[in-house]
Amino acid sequence: MTIQPAPVPKYDLDPATAEKIVGLETRLPSALKAAAAIRVTDDRTDQLATNARAMLKDHEKEAETLRDPIVRPHNAFVREVNARFKKATDAITAALEQLDGRILAYRREKQRLVDEENRRIAAKAEQKRKDEEARVQAEAKQAGYTDQDAQEIAVLEAADAVPAPVLMPEPSKVTRTDFAAAGTVERLDFEVVNLAELVAQFPDVVEVKRGKVLDLGRTLENIGQKAPFEAYGVRFFRKDAIQQR
Repeated sequence: MTIQPAPVPKYDLDPATAEKIVGLETRLPSALKAAAAIRVTDDRTDQLATNARAMLKDHEKEAETLRDPIVRPHNAFVREVNARFKKATDAITAALEQLDGRILAYRREKQRLVDEENRRIAAKAEQKRKDEEARVQAEAKQAGYTDQDAQEIAVLEAADAVPAPVLMPEPSKVTRTDFAAAGTVERLDFEVVNLAELVAQFPDVVEVKRGKVLDLGRTLENIGQKAPFEAYGVRFFRKDAIQQR
């Protein structure tokens, strides 16, 4: 991995801080290269890796020391801005959800009424066709036609005598005004019915806050649990890690 020193952006930095950033970026590539080349196979290379790790941790601390004062006021400003607008955006979101619910409820009822009326019209037309078919069939039988011939004649004449029903048009899915337009569309949505199965099959779709989970594990250890143990669907265990001393 190669990191080339880049011009420090204009963050209203004093020259001394800008110089320190460039200095860190200039020294870091050699430290990364040295660490990448180490293969730990004996006590000597273990010591080399320990020294390289200490150097990298120093660079990490230096980077954070330089970064934090630069971003802290900006982060504070962003939090203030977000807090300022959150009340308004939350109120707007709630009002939109309420309006959308009312619009959709009205349009669903409108569609239901049209569907109900069209079913009534279609059923009435079908009954009229059956009545006409029965009348023609009875007359044909009286005229001496066989049952099969009388039925065929009745079907044909009833189809001609009874026109297709005129159904109500489908309600428009878009409401237009001089100011705006709002249409009804279908969008994919979901609700979780089995979280365990979802996580097992597609773990990437669930974001686990590692720090919060570890805090939970430490709390459980403090009240008597001893790793390894399972709780709340999580298996807690201990593993070796390197800590700078």
